[in-house]
Amino acid sequence: MSEALRLEGLAYRYPDGTEALREVTLRLGDGERLGLVGPNGAGKTTLISLLAGLAEPSAGSASVAGLPLAPASLPAIRSRTGFLFNDPDDQLFMPTVLEDVAFAPLAAGAAPEEAERRARALLDELGIGALARRFPGHLSSGEKRLVTLAGALVSRPRLLVLDEPTAFLDPWARRQLLERLARLEQSQLVVTHDLELVVELCGRVAVLDGGRVVADGPTAEVLGDEPLMAAHRLETPHILKHRHPHGG
Repeated sequence: MSEALRLEGLAYRYPDGTEALREVTLRLGDGERLGLVGPNGAGKTTLISLLAGLAEPSAGSASVAGLPLAPASLPAIRSRTGFLFNDPDDQLFMPTVLEDVAFAPLAAGAAPEEAERRARALLDELGIGALARRFPGHLSSGEKRLVTLAGALVSRPRLLVLDEPTAFLDPWARRQLLERLARLEQSQLVVTHDLELVVELCGRVAVLDGGRVVADGPTAEVLGDEPLMAAHRLETPHILKHRHPHGG
């Protein structure tokens, strides 16, 4: 299987000496959805910052779609990677939804007509075409999340990095987002505290704690291991307990 993401011994040390990541090794295959979970302070946000090119690793290596994560290759990597950050308002800055979604292809050199065509097609595909002329700041949290997803997908990335994608969403909006993510062909790294989402969306999960990967395997097996979860300040998702009538 070809790989959308490969991390080999990745490490990051803050200027004050704090080790945020230590020898992180992960692989994500094309079309695979991997959940990345862990307690607060585990290093998840630092890892996202490295993948976004906002910081450089202290040691180890990373590659996206076969391209090494390095300053010289960042523009190409960013064209192959779509990000959903924790707060959708951080990604919405244009006067209309259509302009927001069309921004990335325009910035990459697409003609205005082509950028608008791609943006409209994606908004329609996600069921939010009627929002095209709306001001993003007036949308609901669920609508904002879908608009940022459209903005992440419009450049046709190979990898999606999703940071708490269900944050701020009510149950209906969460279900709409989950169903749309499940239909996408892109590889997905889903960084979240929503362990129920990981069970429903990801076939595999990695647990990060203290800057290290302490578990990596099939989602039900890893998240259903109650001693492992307790040791890393996590709880077994209720959805897994419901699958086992004697699970408490």
